[in-house]
Amino acid sequence: MPWITLTSESIKGRLTKPEMDRIPSVARQANQTTDGLIAEATDQIVREIRGHVSVKHTLGAAGTIPDELENAALSLIRRVIFTRVPGLEDLFGELRKSEASDAQTLLRRVADGKFAIVDPVTPAPTSEQVATPGPMISKRPTNFQLEDQDGL
Repeated sequence: MPWITLTSESIKGRLTKPEMDRIPSVARQANQTTDGLIAEATDQIVREIRGHVSVKHTLGAAGTIPDELENAALSLIRRVIFTRVPGLEDLFGELRKSEASDAQTLLRRVADGKFAIVDPVTPAPTSEQVATPGPMISKRPTNFQLEDQDGL
């Protein structure tokens, strides 16, 4: 499956009509535009998702996320939009809170390596990949006592 770039249009398509009707007027009151508000939230969530993914997986091209995480991304983008601008917090009801919580849980599972992500067709350059730590090998303690020895 490919890695995707979230667009303003794909996000707007996932918002309900009442949500989309409220955002422009509230954004104007906060001296922001709908597209600007969506772009800021999208950038923030894409960086957050890429941070979780990079712990155990190869990153795709800059600004992309695994398509397996699209629904999680959209839930988190809604959370950012509805909680950032005064006047929209009532849109972040119990259902939206539950979706955002589920998305956070999924991202933790991704970071723990408990949710499979398909590697990108075009990985990000090596300089953008997170270096994974090497194995840590510790020495076993040797607790030999004279009375533990038997034989030779």
